[in-house]
Amino acid sequence: KHTTTTHTHTRAMIMPVDLFEDDLDDNGMTRCEVKVRVMGRFWFVLLRNEVRVDNVIIRQVDTRVFHEFGTDFIMREFMWKEATMEQLKQRGLDLGPGNPHITSDKTGTQLLTQADMKCRYMQRIELPKAQTQQPTPQTHAYTQAAGTQ
Repeated sequence: KHTTTTHTHTRAMIMPVDLFEDDLDDNGMTRCEVKVRVMGRFWFVLLRNEVRVDNVIIRQVDTRVFHEFGTDFIMREFMWKEATMEQLKQRGLDLGPGNPHITSDKTGTQLLTQADMKCRYMQRIELPKAQTQQPTPQTHAYTQAAGTQ
């Protein structure tokens, strides 16, 4: 008898949280959000800050943190992308009012590419080893006030 096993990844929890958003007094947009995903075998966090200053710059700064359960390390990636509006126009992008990536609720960071990468760091963070010694129970002395029970 032949049995086929399919590996599926069950999503245990996904939480997107907007930390702040501002329209920069109608001169662009900035937004910071965090997304947390916890699966059966790992957890992942994305902290993203997006900034668009109209007719000046588009910037995206990401920090990703990943941990696979049962391992003794966490991976952290920091990435900074940005381009001036002039640089984007030189690529032939139309940044006018009809651009679907630049709206009142979109910063335009989808227009950034690997060429706009200003820096990227990957870091392996070692976790402390688990203690094998059992914790010593704490004893607490209680003093009873005179005349109370």
